[in-house]
Parts: sequence; structure tokens; C-alpha cells
Amino acid sequence: MIKAAVLGKPIGHSLSPIVHGFIYQNLDLGYEYSKIELDGEGALKFLPKALEERGSDGYSWSGFSLTMPLKEVGFDLDLKVDSYARRSISINTIIRGKGFNTDVTGALRVLQERKISPKKVLIMGNGATARSMVIVIEELSEIVKESISITIARRNSNNDQFFTEKNNGDIKFISISELSSHSLQSYDLVISSLPAGAADPIAEIFEGYGGAIFDLSYRPWPSVIAGNARGAVISGIDLLVAQAVDQAAIFSGMEFDRDHIFRQTLLSTNLYVKDN
Repeated sequence: MIKAAVLGKPIGHSLSPIVHGFIYQNLDLGYEYSKIELDGEGALKFLPKALEERGSDGYSWSGFSLTMPLKEVGFDLDLKVDSYARRSISINTIIRGKGFNTDVTGALRVLQERKISPKKVLIMGNGATARSMVIVIEELSEIVKESISITIARRNSNNDQFFTEKNNGDIKFISISELSSHSLQSYDLVISSLPAGAADPIAEIFEGYGGAIFDLSYRPWPSVIAGNARGAVISGIDLLVAQAVDQAAIFSGMEFDRDHIFRQTLLSTNLYVKDN
């Protein structure tokens, strides 16, 4: 029996319970997966007790998924964190005594599944998810044995130091206001880690863009920038499903064909989103 929840604030919009439900159904596992609205302070009060005690229903928590704004809160707990979480300063998965970053493994699965092998990548945003995407590109570079350049386009430079301290490669930083239709064409992959709608003011520069877009938002879909492009477009639903598959493996302690479950669950989720 899997007992888990996604924590964050706001949390009402989260599709994680739907996605995890499809995964556990595909694995033929009993489950209870809920969503709990907590800010950072609330999460730090809730998590230590929840991870140690058995609930009134007789089941212990299997673990928790963390979304905004809680991807850094796990570092205030006594956890052994995996290398991806440590390098990105971002934890999105917690079980008793351990923290993980499945955004990295999930996004890597998505890009490999879509056979996207870029040479020059633009990442829009510089928060926790953007840090994870930098590691994804670094890992992809190791896999394909080719250098991949990374540029971060951000609205302010407040978080730049987190990239230079924790990541291996050279990263170029620019302001989002510096982007233009002409400059955009030099990138063969754009990853937007911006909140839904935040890229709308510059959406016109994506008109006719022929490279691949991985827009990590998924509501509304297609996003304005995705709708303006003519190249391959990947929704944030793909990442939501891929990282949740890795979370399910961590919560359950099971070994299974993650790529197969990813494909099965993505199909179910896309049909759900289309119908709703």
C-alpha cells in the first residue's frame, strides 16, 4: 500500500494525484495519494512528524512529492540527499531519511524518449527547476559525448550564484529582455521553467521558431509560446509524468520498467487532460 502526497502552495491545481494514480494502477498497487497545501514553515513542522509516525489509518507515509515553493525546504531536514538534489539545491522527493531530485532523471528520460540531442540550449528562468534543467543538459552531454552550450535567460540575477557554485560547465547569463526573434534562432532547444503565463509578454519572438521547445508549464496548453512555434513542442505534462514514475519507484521500493510505465501513464494522462 502506497500512502503519499504532494505538498506545496498553492496546490489545488496539481495533477500529481491523477498522475500517481495512473502509475499505481498500471503497477497494480494499492495506493492513497493526496495533496496538502503547506508553505515552507508549515512543511517544516509537518514533515518530521509525518515521516516518523504511523497515521490513524494504520499506514505510515511512503513519502512526499514537493512542488513550489518547497523544493529547497528539505535541506533544513536531517536527510541524506542524492547527488542531483545536492548539485541543484532542489529536493522534490522525500522519504524517511532521504531526499531526491527526480526532476533531473525525469527530464532526461523525456529528452531521450523524444530523441532530442541539442547543441545549444536556452533555459528561461533561474529558479530551482532551472537549476535541475542545467544538470539535465550536463548529463545529456555526458551521454552523447558532445559539448552542449547553456544560456540562462532570466528576469533578474538574484540566483545566478547558485548555478556557478553547483554546476560543472560554463553557463552564460543574459536578461530575458535581450532575447529577440533573431537571437532565438541560434538555439536548437529552449526550456522554459517560467510559471504559466510568465513568458507571454515575449511570445511574439517565438513565432516561426523552428527548434524544440520544452515548456515545463502545462496549464493552459498549448502555452502561448508553444502555440507560436513551428518546431517540436513538449509539454510539462511529460516531465510531470516522468519524474512521478521515478518517485513511484522510490516510494514503493520496487524495480520495474520505468520507460514502459512512463509511456503508459503519459498516454492516460494526456487523454485525461484532453477530456478535462
